[in-house]
Amino acid sequence: MRNFWQFKNLADGKAELYLYGKIVSEQPWYSEDYVSYRDFISDLKDLGDCNNITVYINSGGGDVFAASAIYSQLKKHKANITVEIEGICASAATIIAMAGDTIKAEKNSLIMIHNPSIGLMGYFDEAKLDKCKNSVNAVKKSIIEAYLSRIDKTEDELSEMMDNETWYTGKEALENGIIDEIFENSEKDDVLNCAYDKFVIVNNFVCGIEKFKNFPKEKIKSENINKLSEKKALTEPFFNIKNNNKEEKPMTEEEIKEKYPDIYNNIGEKAARKERERLQGIDEIAGNLPKEMVDSAKYTNCISAEMLAFKALKENQNLALNTLENIISDNSESNVKDVAPEDCFSGEDNDKKEKINRLVSFMNKGGNK
Repeated sequence: MRNFWQFKNLADGKAELYLYGKIVSEQPWYSEDYVSYRDFISDLKDLGDCNNITVYINSGGGDVFAASAIYSQLKKHKANITVEIEGICASAATIIAMAGDTIKAEKNSLIMIHNPSIGLMGYFDEAKLDKCKNSVNAVKKSIIEAYLSRIDKTEDELSEMMDNETWYTGKEALENGIIDEIFENSEKDDVLNCAYDKFVIVNNFVCGIEKFKNFPKEKIKSENINKLSEKKALTEPFFNIKNNNKEEKPMTEEEIKEKYPDIYNNIGEKAARKERERLQGIDEIAGNLPKEMVDSAKYTNCISAEMLAFKALKENQNLALNTLENIISDNSESNVKDVAPEDCFSGEDNDKKEKINRLVSFMNKGGNK
């Protein structure tokens, strides 16, 4: 599977680095699609005699130690580093951005700095918790040192910005001295920008936002943005790759199967599993439902078990209502309301008599409606 990062060694001592996705220290067992700083360092060395590197960033952050290692390697490199932020540059990704001799950001990009955090599993006494707190404070100071090298702010100002989880658009970042320039990417004909509860799409890049405490959805502007058509949104990957202005056509199913068999098979397996789960759910509630309704849900209209249950409940309600209306109608046509009950009860059966009289009275009233 394709990593979310890529080096391109160009002619005349120039190179490009695309840094997209979550930054981790080591490649996790559950996925291949992450930036691994060890591979990054190896690929950086493989560039050889390179004088200019342009780093394109679209990342929600990740591991601060991996980001610091990448930052250090870029700072050590003899090449002039130009950073271009194309969508989101948040959290640990901003550390890498500070390695740029020049930092640029797209006008509608988002940049965020906040405090580092640590995940804990297990049991901790006060001493161990203090040690964790001291570690986080030390990491925060190291991040501030990277910011101080490029941002004209005091240590206290930067610390407060991190405390508040501060978000900037490209324009706001320029006004606050976070970046040097803003630009517009003329190579992208269509841009998709939108915000949802758990993720956002900025310049066609998907980023989860659950970990952020105050993501500013209002900063995702809609003016001057061409929404992708439904068809194109389904065929274009949310991944910005420079193509030297060459037109890229959506891949056919056969091309995907041939070029990315693992992805193709994985999608097929997931679809088959979802379909089995849908049919199994319908079978579990099909016992008392009409066969025609069940077959339609399975093969014709292809609805979920939940929708089938709702449909059945709705139709049963209509059936119950029609049945009651028929009873009332039959009662009215039979003239039962004109029949007086006979006094055939003994003294101790007065309660039963009263109940029956109330029932007859109720049915008579129904017949008058």
